[in-house]
Amino acid sequence: MDRWDLFAEANMPLHRMQRRYVGPLYTMPALKQHEHHVDVIVRSLLARLTTTFKGKVIVLDEWLHFYVLGMSGAIRLKVDRA
Repeated sequence: MDRWDLFAEANMPLHRMQRRYVGPLYTMPALKQHEHHVDVIVRSLLARLTTTFKGKVIVLDEWLHFYVLGMSGAIRLKVDRA
């Protein structure tokens, strides 16, 4: 295997194998270990949205993308980004 792109993988047998490999990382007990890091990113996102868009309409698609990237980075690196 020369690459890891679980979301874009079109080869279904390879995609299944990749999901089996990383699946245990996304079980509830595994995620509970990282709850603090997720909470930090949620608070950071809410603070940024509140200060940046106070009283305005927000298109969330891009912001949620940033949230997911920040959350997955915080979980992988165990870094608080407040």
